[in-house]
This record gives sequence, C-alpha cells and structure tokens, in this order.
Amino acid sequence: MGPAKIAFDGEVVAVNADLVANPKLANADPYGAGWLLRVKPADWAAAKATLTPGSQVAGPYEAKMSADNFAGCQAAA
Repeated sequence: MGPAKIAFDGEVVAVNADLVANPKLANADPYGAGWLLRVKPADWAAAKATLTPGSQVAGPYEAKMSADNFAGCQAAA
C-alpha cells in the first residue's frame, strides 16, 4: 500500500489494521471491511465543500469503463 491523498487538512485518527494485513479487502469490500483510514478534518465545513458524493461520480466512471471495455479488477481464476 502506498500513500493516500485527501483534499483537505486533517488528522488521521484511525488506520484499518485488517486492511494492512490483507490489502485484498480494498477490492473485495471497499465500502465495508476494506476501509482505509478515518480522518478528522481541521475545518469540517471547508472539507465538506471538497467532497463529491459517490452517486455523482458512479455514472461517469461506469461510462468511462464501458467506453474503454474495462471489465473491472477481478482476480484471474
């Protein structure tokens, strides 16, 4: 695992030790057990203004993957 960037100033308050031990969790369960870290923003109002809800990016990402014939990041059998 490498560095992670965020768009605002803040303090890392938790790191997912399970993900460190098993990085495959990031792909297998990204919205559950595969979480990366928890951050406490220095200024929540400013941080919130930089965030984009997943519902606003899912469509464009899916369209790009479709246009590129990208099937996903499934492990080879």
